Amino acid sequence: MQIRQFQAQRMQAPRDFTPIENTPICVEIGAGKGKHALLFSGQNPQHTLYAI
Repeated sequence: MQIRQFQAQRMQAPRDFTPIENTPICVEIGAGKGKHALLFSGQNPQHTLYAI
């Protein structure tokens, strides 16, 4: 079985994409039910949180 190689140059940004400028980005891995993410984002509105 042959697997296609990822080609980043073929990717397009979503049509409604707006880049986030000068905003700290935080990533939470293992967010569970999201309680910590809700508390954190409420206390840190200047950050962008991605909870996975």
